[in-house]
Amino acid sequence: MKSPAWLLSAVLAFTALSTGCQSLRTVEVPVEAQVEIAGRTILDDLLGVFSMDSQDFDFKRAFANTQYSPEDADAVFLTDFRLKVMSPQDQDLSFFGSVRVILRTEGLGEVEMAQAASFPAGSREVVFAHTEQDLRDYLLAPEYEIEVEAQDSERPPQNTVIQVKADFDVVVSTAAIL
Repeated sequence: MKSPAWLLSAVLAFTALSTGCQSLRTVEVPVEAQVEIAGRTILDDLLGVFSMDSQDFDFKRAFANTQYSPEDADAVFLTDFRLKVMSPQDQDLSFFGSVRVILRTEGLGEVEMAQAASFPAGSREVVFAHTEQDLRDYLLAPEYEIEVEAQDSERPPQNTVIQVKADFDVVVSTAAIL
């Protein structure tokens, strides 16, 4: 009896011929995190202070990449970026004004990864416009920083848990496969 390996090889060969070899090297990588944003306090309401700067929320974060290098991928593209309210159920994202997500690494300057200028009342999830630029040299650098700039924003009326979700297409280099 023949091994089913020949069938897998035939399917892979057919897929490569019909869709192009690059799709076999592209891996979808979802990245998710949750952040809790502190709600307004009575003091905020009394003083009229609704600045995002007045709450304990980290807008800037540095990352060290110790596992991969730019040689491991031919390209990295952001395909989706969104914020979604996880709790409480009656909270929306309208406390945000405009939000920019900026990516930096030494020697390359900065690139605006994603941005949203509007968070309509009632919207519990907002999809950001995102760059189509190849982010490989940024995200696979030894160190990089992501900064979130929120302008014209205020604290939500109550503590709010937000899911941050980014999807990337990573085109794996042929050398990394072999």
